[in-house]
Formats: sequence, C-alpha cells, structure tokens
Amino acid sequence: MNPPAIALDAGSFTGILDKFPLNSRASRHGDIYIQNIFNNTDTSITFDQSFSSVENTLDEVALTAIDANWDGYGAEPVSAFSIFLAKSFLHKLPSTYPKPEVSVDPDGEISFEWLNGADKIFSISFGKKNEVSFAGIFSTGEIHGTEEFSEYEIPQEIFENIKRLYI
Repeated sequence: MNPPAIALDAGSFTGILDKFPLNSRASRHGDIYIQNIFNNTDTSITFDQSFSSVENTLDEVALTAIDANWDGYGAEPVSAFSIFLAKSFLHKLPSTYPKPEVSVDPDGEISFEWLNGADKIFSISFGKKNEVSFAGIFSTGEIHGTEEFSEYEIPQEIFENIKRLYI
C-alpha cells in the first residue's frame, strides 16, 4: 500500500515563503526559480505525510525567526531560500528515513539534526546558496563538509551519513 501523498504545484510549494518580506527582484527570482523546477521536471512531486509534521515544525520555527535579532542576541532573520531548500530536501527524503529535529541557526540557516545516542549525531544546514553543510559525530570519528544541493537530488554523502546513525 502506498503512503498518502499530496501533489503540489508551484504556488502551494512555496507556502511559508510568501510571509517573508522580499524585495521585488528577490521575489521575482524566487518565483522564477520555483517555476523552473516545476516546469523542468517530468516527475510529479509528492510529499509523504510522514514528513508533514516536520514541515509544519519547519514553518513554525521559521516564523519565529522572521525578524532580525529574533533570539535577542543579534541573530539574522531566517533566509527564505534556506526554507525553500529545506522543504525541497524533505520532499526528496525517503519515508523510510527517520525524521529530523528542525531549528533555525543564528546565521539564518535552517538546520536538521538526527540523534541516536550520545555518540551518533548528524546535522545538516541550508543556507543562501545551493549547498548543504553537514557535520556528524559517529562512534568511529567525526566528519564535516559542504555538498552542492540540487533541487533534483540529495547528495549521496548525506544519505550515507544519515544511514550511519542507525547501523
């Protein structure tokens, strides 16, 4: 039996992004970028409802960090592009993978974190570029790096490191 899925169009995919104050050039660029994704892929985009609670949490934490200094210590506002990348990632993450914890970093990036005990932690962050930064602590050592994140696929190294948590 297939899990319930929600088909998305370009307008509904952005959702929360509409709440962020963007200048007209940035708004136009975002609209064009999102429309290109939907126009240049022949596959439908579906969202397994097992991650809908993570997306809801993402929306909630993003709204708390919409303004500069949201933490009282000079934090940057959350980046709308960071939200877009994080949502794109969630839409590509297999439903068999564990759900991440969601947070906003003081630099305005969205972070996902997976924990499996004190000696297995993996975290990824989405910034203002088509990149995902990652860091992990495993019983065999530590890793960190940056990978290009295409709107079409999650980097293999990210998949492998999430799997390492549960092996």
